[in-house]
Amino acid sequence: MTYVDILKSIMKKRPEVVVLTAEARKALGTIPEDFSGRFYDFGIAEQNMVCAAAGMSALGKVPIIHSPLAAFTTMRPFEQIRTTVAMNGYNVKIAGLLPGFSAGFQGPTHVALEDIALMREIPGVTVMVPGSQEELREVMEFTFNIKGCVYFRVPEDIPQQLPYEDISRSIDQPRWVRKGKDGLVITMGSMVSTVLKAIKFLSMQGLDLGLVNLRMLKPTPVKVLAELM
Repeated sequence: MTYVDILKSIMKKRPEVVVLTAEARKALGTIPEDFSGRFYDFGIAEQNMVCAAAGMSALGKVPIIHSPLAAFTTMRPFEQIRTTVAMNGYNVKIAGLLPGFSAGFQGPTHVALEDIALMREIPGVTVMVPGSQEELREVMEFTFNIKGCVYFRVPEDIPQQLPYEDISRSIDQPRWVRKGKDGLVITMGSMVSTVLKAIKFLSMQGLDLGLVNLRMLKPTPVKVLAELM
């Protein structure tokens, strides 16, 4: 399932969910038409969009906000996310589209390398990054099942599934992709499949490395990570 498919399925089950965008209409497929009474386009006005989302949350709605790029969703309205949403404990969800270098073809201003650091610094904000399409569904379902502000990336070029050795842990816990005796690599998002390829190459050179997908970046599951070491 794609991001749009997952969001649609959540909206069908949860009438309180509303979608807000700052000119990311194209990234939302047919949601603007299918849920016209629950869709709001603010144009290039991310700060206004975040404040409106806070107001909607105060009235019992669960807004999810978008701009075309994670860079604009997190950096431009940072103060409003921190002060208006997080400090008041509002139930607002933030999707980071085209994160990392995904939008680098549009120039350096569109690259989002600071989004995770910014969102992790705000008290009360949960931060998550899926490593596959299947995990994106799990992350989004988890996001709408907890209260408060959540920022989650929507990485580009992630596989449908990851070949986990252990699938017993829930989406908010780290999960083993591969176990090894010579060392451990902990990563997240689209880097998981990239690092897995590198580890397989290194294994042919005699280096046996383990790989863990972190997924939940805040609150960081420190105890579980310590046990993995």
